[in-house]
Amino acid sequence: MGEDTLTIVCSLSNPSQVKSLFFIELQRNTSVSFEKVVSITLNLDNVQEEINYQDLSLQGRTTATGTLKPPSTAELRLTFTKENVRCPEDFKEYRCKMSAVDSSSNAIPEQDAVSNPVEISYRVQPKLIERPRVRILGQQFDTIERQFEVGTALQLTCTGQIGSDPSAMIRWCAKTAVAQSFTGLPQTPLHSQSSPSGCQYTRSSTITYNLTSSDTYTQFLCESGHSGLCGTGTARQYVNITLGSPGLQQSESNACSTELPALIPVLGSTSTILFILCVGLVIFILVLKHDIKNGMCCFQRSENKEYAMHDVTRVDEHHYQDLDANQ
Repeated sequence: MGEDTLTIVCSLSNPSQVKSLFFIELQRNTSVSFEKVVSITLNLDNVQEEINYQDLSLQGRTTATGTLKPPSTAELRLTFTKENVRCPEDFKEYRCKMSAVDSSSNAIPEQDAVSNPVEISYRVQPKLIERPRVRILGQQFDTIERQFEVGTALQLTCTGQIGSDPSAMIRWCAKTAVAQSFTGLPQTPLHSQSSPSGCQYTRSSTITYNLTSSDTYTQFLCESGHSGLCGTGTARQYVNITLGSPGLQQSESNACSTELPALIPVLGSTSTILFILCVGLVIFILVLKHDIKNGMCCFQRSENKEYAMHDVTRVDEHHYQDLDANQ
């Protein structure tokens, strides 16, 4: 259970009527009969006291102590440390039994040597409850949307611990944008059957809620282990619902993330715009200069080629002149 130490003690209610004790044993109800759990006895020479576990499953997670002498302080004590208490198996009916003789050395009859059963119970507060799930009425699956139009009927479901009482309920409360505190919802929740889980019981709770114009921003609270006012539960969770078109908030966010980079140059400062214009002008001048240079190179190559052709022509003319002279 992890919260408190469980100790079970067997002792004498009228020790003055007992002369000596031979054993004290603790028994537990197993739904069929009472069975021995642990005992303290005198050995054969009636001198030494011995503690023995009859239920060996308890030996590793409990501590047994006791004494038989004198009868005024005689007891058998079984202690479960809080880390080793198990629910619900450790919480059953227990009773004590002894073997003794009275002041006249007569054996005490069994009906007087066995105590009435005592039922050991436990009380645990819930600690865990999940965040409410949201579903549009009539649909098959939950939705991650938290923004809806006026008039939408929502199903809110909460599942969690309810404590050690299987009849305990999960409560629903709400707070609108103009409210100062949470108030209980008038809707009647639909609860599932409670199921045990260790020392706790768990169950789910579902309500149907129709959104109105006053639900511009409404917080819904589900809680268990409460003690009166909303918000006093030992286990509680919240979900926030707003009015609007479903998916609008997400689409607007996506639009902003997509369009914002394109808008930055347009909406930038004057210095940013001038810088961009200057860079563009420099690039334009460099490209233009490059094109002009390429054109001049071609023109020069053309002139050189033409000049070469003229030279060849002149050489040929000299050659012909030489031939004429020789003739």
